Amino acid sequence: MNITQFCFVLIIIFGLQFLILRSGLNFLIKKIDDEIVFEQKKWNLIFISIAATIECGLLIIADSFEIDISSATIVFIVLLLNLIGFIDAKTGSVYFIFSIPLFVLCILYDLMNWNSFIDSVIPILLTALICLVSNKLGGMGTGDLEIFIALSISSGFNTLFVIFFSLFFGGVGAIIRAIIGLVKREKSRNIFTCRKPLCPYIALAFFVCKMLLPTLDFPL
Repeated sequence: MNITQFCFVLIIIFGLQFLILRSGLNFLIKKIDDEIVFEQKKWNLIFISIAATIECGLLIIADSFEIDISSATIVFIVLLLNLIGFIDAKTGSVYFIFSIPLFVLCILYDLMNWNSFIDSVIPILLTALICLVSNKLGGMGTGDLEIFIALSISSGFNTLFVIFFSLFFGGVGAIIRAIIGLVKREKSRNIFTCRKPLCPYIALAFFVCKMLLPTLDFPL
């Protein structure tokens, strides 16, 4: 892939992310009948689309400027995770209607990169066990569990790193929000008891793991 083709791919990625965000939000607004929740400002969608374009561009560069069906599937997973993360940040909920295409993409990626039963099935069971325990302890919601299980289908054992980084980033974000809340003198109950969205951090963790763990035998 030459530089011209690379720039063209980035433009397509930007357009796809913006379209996915806009379409997903419009669909959800009709579903929950509350447009105020999202306060659809184009610059929000543009900012996320730019961030997604940078993410995917770095992933393509890390893959030696090669893009095939498998890497294209990863790009769509990243774009969909950004949508799910944005909606979770705005509503505090993960909607199964958006988890379904994520499951489909992860299954397709796994089929294209099938190694063995152990690499494909054991990580799903292990991820489900860890997430269920965390869910019982209040560390994540049911929607977060769905996303992690979907990613474990495509990410194998590297999902454990995704979980770790997600919780780490989420913890850092919670500390920052708490500090800001204390500075603004918000009620401590609102700071420490309200549910904190995890999916934005899952999207970030998935990207970080893709960049940091490209050489492990476990396919991500």
